[in-house]
Amino acid sequence: MRRKLSRKWRKRLVRFGVIVLAISSVLWFSRHWIANMVVDRVVAKVAEKSKKAGVELVGLEGGAIQIPSPFEARSQGVVSEFDIGITNKDKVRSRIEAQAVEVTAAGIFPPKIRVQVQDFSVVLHSEDVPEDFPFGGFRSGSFMSAPMSLLSPESALRESYGRLEALFDENEVDADFNFSGYVSVPVGGDVTVDALLYTERLDNGKRALRFKVEDLEQIRDKAQLNVSDAMLEILATYPLRAPVIMYLSDDARKRAKEKKVANSQFPEDAYRHVNWSYELTKVFGGGFAKLVTDAHETLDGNTKQERLMDYHNNAVAREFALSGVARNQLEKLILNDPRVIRSPDEVDGYVGLKR
Repeated sequence: MRRKLSRKWRKRLVRFGVIVLAISSVLWFSRHWIANMVVDRVVAKVAEKSKKAGVELVGLEGGAIQIPSPFEARSQGVVSEFDIGITNKDKVRSRIEAQAVEVTAAGIFPPKIRVQVQDFSVVLHSEDVPEDFPFGGFRSGSFMSAPMSLLSPESALRESYGRLEALFDENEVDADFNFSGYVSVPVGGDVTVDALLYTERLDNGKRALRFKVEDLEQIRDKAQLNVSDAMLEILATYPLRAPVIMYLSDDARKRAKEKKVANSQFPEDAYRHVNWSYELTKVFGGGFAKLVTDAHETLDGNTKQERLMDYHNNAVAREFALSGVARNQLEKLILNDPRVIRSPDEVDGYVGLKR
């Protein structure tokens, strides 16, 4: 037999229902004013945060905000213009186009919302994109945010920014969000290959971003890149770090080659490995730098002495970075410091090889 509510509790429930109905009615009839006010506040905060990170919001357009119920709102055909870069010289004009942006209630006490962005793409202005830029755009994107506080949009943005940092720093985040889409990667000429970027739910309940390994293998093969299977696994597991890893590798290779062209006696291989390992350590720490450089050394083609020399110089570079050696001191150390091995011929007689 069901237990009847007391008259006191029935009155409380009725009063609560009336209050909720009243609040919902106010929200419903003033929905356009409130929606525009919230959007203006959030956009202003996003623009402020983004500019500090080198992304300047230029404009935001979209269809009329539709509110089919007190618990959801959507806008069709949203377009955002923004510039990537800090200085005028480095800016890349870009545009995000989304079929729809939808906001739904994710909680009442306290009030929380989720933001869903459907079928969005990122288009880069072709005239501004550097030749060696690793990405050509993004398409077929889908995003659903973790629940965010409606009472404090600024705090919600800080929390979202912190989650993004956690994804970059730790490669996982304790947040209930979903993301997927295709990153367009140039592989030569006008040819591009799409790599699926998606969220994966880990055993501990956290979320992590991943690249599909098979897509990266296709990029490697079509672009004829000298990248090991072990390195592809790292790039697939740490997609937000992938552009930095590849940029630092390419930059170290180019600078070493320039030095070699200017001076045929310059230790190009030692310079490349020390610089790359040093920069990786500065950005990601010694443990991850070792993981990346060790993966690179699994490639075929090196002699035993060449591989031992590379392992050693990578380790020495990590020590340089962790001990506070300045970047402008590296070249002098590479040329003169006895800890650096400059030729494979020095390996057999070297005492105290590092790994």
